Order: sequence, then structure tokens, then C-alpha cells
Amino acid sequence: SSVGLVVVKATREHRGDLEGQVRAQVYRASDSVYRLGEGIVAAIVGECRKSDLAMIVERMTEALGKNVRLTSVHCPDDAVDP
Repeated sequence: SSVGLVVVKATREHRGDLEGQVRAQVYRASDSVYRLGEGIVAAIVGECRKSDLAMIVERMTEALGKNVRLTSVHCPDDAVDP
């Protein structure tokens, strides 16, 4: 199955629980959120089509505001080791 990855990095101006805010934007049991460091969170989105990932990134951008940077990558289901 395909997998999506979204890395969220907060700027200094961003306040609050970034991990909790990102977790609120992923809904399925196959999705996971990990704190990578101070102000950096990764969301792994399982069973994710490329178009799904674009919608998730858009939703996160709207929810988190302009004080975060989002980077995303999609690994299609034909990959050997996502």
C-alpha cells in the first residue's frame, strides 16, 4: 500500500501543542504522528493516494496557519521499501 509522509516544522512564532494539532488533522488508525524534535513533527499517513496527501497537506495548512512549514512526500504502492 502507498504511504505519505508530512513533516511539519514550526517557526518561533508558533505556540501550542504542535504534535496534538497535527494529530487532530489525521483521522485513520493507520496514521501515526511522531515528535522528531523541538517544533518538528512527522505524520505518517497509511493507505494514502497522492491526491489524498495533497488534501491532508491543505487541511493541515489551513488548521495550523502560516507559522509552520510543511514538507510532504508520497511513496507509491509499487515501492519495495517505503
